[in-house]
Amino acid sequence: MKTKSTTLLFKDSKSDKQYNVSLEKSGKQFIVNFAYGKRGGNLKEGTKTKVPIAYDKAKIIYEKLVKSKTDKGYVSNENSDKSVKKKATTKSQTKTPSKAKSKTTSQRKSKTDRSKQELFDELLQLIDNEKEILPILKTLSDQEKKAMTPLIKQYINGLVTDKLKGRKEHLVHQLGFFFLTLKEILKTD
Repeated sequence: MKTKSTTLLFKDSKSDKQYNVSLEKSGKQFIVNFAYGKRGGNLKEGTKTKVPIAYDKAKIIYEKLVKSKTDKGYVSNENSDKSVKKKATTKSQTKTPSKAKSKTTSQRKSKTDRSKQELFDELLQLIDNEKEILPILKTLSDQEKKAMTPLIKQYINGLVTDKLKGRKEHLVHQLGFFFLTLKEILKTD
């Protein structure tokens, strides 16, 4: 029964947001608090538990809250064992666990350092593993998107769509709608 905290980040062309969630001890029981707002700015704070509750119940609330945010496109800062106050620093000031470094390496490279093939391979790997692709899509520059479009067209045209089921089908549709115009999607050759 230990305390936990997670910092989740969301960035797109319109916003750069942070959402902190913490499971904290209060006497012999626990509470779930959150803070949110513009990254680097003043965060608005709140609580999901009006009164302290048992650890098991608080942990369920904590995990449900984290999942609801990741489902909306937030990505973890990978520093879940530090306090929320310490985690108000920017992502570049915090350390990531060694296992997470390989996962975020392409995200940390400057946009000019990422090749279209690296990005394409990363997207395909996420689709194969049925993982969310939207956080990566949102980091693409217009130049990267333009450079990758032919690869995406070729990939989608080569798929046997009736073999795609469930999550993979959803991710491929998401990929197509991000890179292709409606005219290109509806075009049959």
